[in-house]
Amino acid sequence: MSKPNSKPETHSSPRAEIARAAQAAREAGLSANSAYRLRRTPGAENFASAWDAAMAQAARGLVDLAFDRAINGSEEPIFNRDGDRVG
Repeated sequence: MSKPNSKPETHSSPRAEIARAAQAAREAGLSANSAYRLRRTPGAENFASAWDAAMAQAARGLVDLAFDRAINGSEEPIFNRDGDRVG
């Protein structure tokens, strides 16, 4: 978690996190469906436990990001009707 008045760590979007999970499954030679199936397989408790730990870590990151945005806001470009960036 960030210290008060310090610049927060850079976080990625939830969509990016999901994409990385799918990529991690592919890199392990699994489809996303196979990873979910393995997680539910008897005898794969270590895999399920590691999955749960990764999900908990990702959730903490999302909470930190949401809190930071609630306190500090976020920069978003503003465009006029012609598509020119004006802010």
